[in-house]
Amino acid sequence: MRHTTQFLAASLVLVGTLLAATPAKAQGLGIQGGFAYDTVSSEGLLDDIQGKSGWLIGLWYGGSAPVTFMGEINYVERTAADETGVGELKTTFIEFPTLLRINLGSSKYRFYPMGGPVFDIQLSGENQDGNDVGDFLNSYQFGMLLGAGVQIGRFAIEGRYIWGLTSILDDSTGIFDDLGLDTDSKNRSFQLTFKLRLN
Repeated sequence: MRHTTQFLAASLVLVGTLLAATPAKAQGLGIQGGFAYDTVSSEGLLDDIQGKSGWLIGLWYGGSAPVTFMGEINYVERTAADETGVGELKTTFIEFPTLLRINLGSSKYRFYPMGGPVFDIQLSGENQDGNDVGDFLNSYQFGMLLGAGVQIGRFAIEGRYIWGLTSILDDSTGIFDDLGLDTDSKNRSFQLTFKLRLN
């Protein structure tokens, strides 16, 4: 219930920001989906974790000015496994990229670099047996996104890379420190997304 309340509150704030960002006639609204490949930057507890393919689906909202704001709300599922392939971790997030986008070209054919902060809210975390391990993961993660896209008419494809800046693990209980384990493990994610503009 706590995560649901956090998600609804964050969604309302984001939608309000998007609606106030620029004049309505300059805005575009669309849907998107794609694939994610995640790895972990770590020299400690999660150093043997290997990324596996995940996926995302969501909404985007942004302008068509030469330099504009683009916001997104995405549902993301990530999966990782250890080197043996036996241990597995599946996590789900609501992801909020807030990006600066530079539009180059015409309204029909456009190339655009983009970048900005990404804020994640964890919804769930399960191991290979389906057991809840969410209490050992940070409820929030923050990172930076850098990418580029190509738009043809109402369709676009983007390649993006996200550098996680906060640790995946939550050691508020001190259990990892007590065991002498390094918890400084950060997510790295490559995403390939496909977009459709609805208006």
